[in-house]
Formats: sequence, C-alpha cells, structure tokens
Amino acid sequence: MPAQEKSDLFEFMLDRVKETQKQHLDGEPQAFGRWFAELFFMSPRDIFVSEGSKDGKIDLFFATDNGKTVLHHVLNTKFGSAGRRTGRAGRPRYLCGEYA
Repeated sequence: MPAQEKSDLFEFMLDRVKETQKQHLDGEPQAFGRWFAELFFMSPRDIFVSEGSKDGKIDLFFATDNGKTVLHHVLNTKFGSAGRRTGRAGRPRYLCGEYA
C-alpha cells in the first residue's frame, strides 16, 4: 500500500473516532475503544467505558450475544492521535487488546 493510502486510512480512522466521540460525548481515547468494539464485534451491547487509556489497563467492557451464548469482553486500548504518541516512522499508535 503506498504511503499516501496509509495516511488516508489513518485519517479515515481518526474521522470515525471523532464521529463516535461527538455521538457519545466521550474523549478521543474512550471513543476509540467504543469505535473499535462496534467495528470488530457483532452487535456489542451494554458498552461501559471504564477509563479509556489513563492506564489502569481495562478500558471497556461489553457483551455480545449470538442467540445461544452471551460473551463478555474486556478491552485494553491505547490511543494516540497524530502529533502526540507515535510509533515507527512517525505513524500514530493505535492498539486494542482483549483479555480472556
């Protein structure tokens, strides 16, 4: 993927996080966790943002239900928008992990 397209992808992601932030009146780190859950999990419900990257580690709790089984999820997220924390080659760092 050319560098310009990677940059466009990060900008697209930041735009979606900002939309989530406005919709739920969260801060950016909290909105990132909510956005991630809604993007990568099927119909997350009962979303509870506990802290959002202040880093006591657990940032988001939610449940998913496939009609037979309810799974409870706990996410640890890291969010750094462009110009703040950056990873390799000056790219923004975004990370989301799930504890089992």
